[in-house]
Parts: sequence; structure tokens; C-alpha cells
Amino acid sequence: MECRAFSAYRIAGTKEDKTMKAAIIITGTRPMLILTSYESVTHASLVMKLAAKGIKEFIGFDIPLQKVKKRYGTRFSVVMGELHETVDLRVLD
Repeated sequence: MECRAFSAYRIAGTKEDKTMKAAIIITGTRPMLILTSYESVTHASLVMKLAAKGIKEFIGFDIPLQKVKKRYGTRFSVVMGELHETVDLRVLD
């Protein structure tokens, strides 16, 4: 099941106007909160990127970015501030 209720955050100052989304990925060992520019947690490139990091099976849900921003506050701002043009995946928690 994929939840589509997410909001977006644009990376300022990038050549490409990337829109970031938040998602929770539940793996066999632990849940992870990620920020990604992919449209969905089922996007083929994101799935391949996670597999390259050893995450071959997961359950993923998009979550409202504004809730993540409110909940994580400064940590969210720090992670978003570290993003570069080519970044398409960041682990927040």
C-alpha cells in the first residue's frame, strides 16, 4: 500500500528544480525516515539505490513533509541545508 498524502520541499539554488518528499521505509532491521526527490518509494531508481545499500526488501510509505519538518525542526533544516544538486536520497532518521 502506498500513501500519496505528501507535500513537497524545493531545493533552492539548484539548476534542476528538485522537489523533495518524505517517506518512511520499514526494513527487516529497522524503520528509516528518508527525504527523496523520487516521485514514489516504488520508483525503480530509488529501489535500485536502496538495494545497493543492502535494502532489498522494504515497505514504504510517503508521509507529509510538513509534519516531518515540524517534528524534526532544526535537524530537518540541517539535512535540507546539506543537499546538493545531485542528491536524490537523504536519511533523516
